Amino acid sequence: MTRHHDRISPTAKLAAFLRAETDIPYCRQIAEMCDGEEVSRTFNLGFIANHRAYIELRFKSLNAFIHRLGFRQVLEFAGGVAPRGLILSEDPSMLIVEADLPELLEEKRLIVKALIPLSERTNYHLHSANALHTEEVWNAAGLLKREPITVIHEGLLQFLTMSERKQFAGNIRSLLKVFGGAWITSDVVIRESFERFYPEAKQASTLKRVTEVTGRSIAEDAFIDWEVQLLSSKKRASQSNGSSRLI
Repeated sequence: MTRHHDRISPTAKLAAFLRAETDIPYCRQIAEMCDGEEVSRTFNLGFIANHRAYIELRFKSLNAFIHRLGFRQVLEFAGGVAPRGLILSEDPSMLIVEADLPELLEEKRLIVKALIPLSERTNYHLHSANALHTEEVWNAAGLLKREPITVIHEGLLQFLTMSERKQFAGNIRSLLKVFGGAWITSDVVIRESFERFYPEAKQASTLKRVTEVTGRSIAEDAFIDWEVQLLSSKKRASQSNGSSRLI
């Protein structure tokens, strides 16, 4: 893998800053500990204003879907410093595995240890894994029981190229064939979204800044339209077995 996926990691801290003023548990403390405000200063105020409510709604809606599905195991990729595992693992009947790149994962581990006695939360695991590396994905999944799982991520897919998305989807498909369950994602971005989110005058500068920080061109790599995205999703879903779902 020649592309530097670690460059995407600062967006996790930006999301932490955007969640800090919400009523989501742990968010204010996490934002302070990961210095999310410092990262936010590299983006203009318009970008921050446009995304604050979106980031809150995205997090809450994904958690709502997890509860709606009712599976007791969750495997989250690229969880960054989000508190999903902290929140869900408060229920001892849930088994949570968060997988992320090594450097960010170790920072997350320090944050979690500062917030809770991690050694006592035996149903909550942090595991180093690149979501595109099949062996690392299966190593993380090795912490789960052979029961249905919810695979989830937010803020990842839009930073991957089309070929990387296919690779990632293939890894998820192989997991669902074995475990059964569902794949939940909010990371479907179409090119029209950029026109809605940003005024034309600010669109170029905002996307340029995202590319400078992450090394990724999210506008060029976005799905062309909903039809293309839906066809792609249906194809991936049809290749899984009957006990799995894509949401």
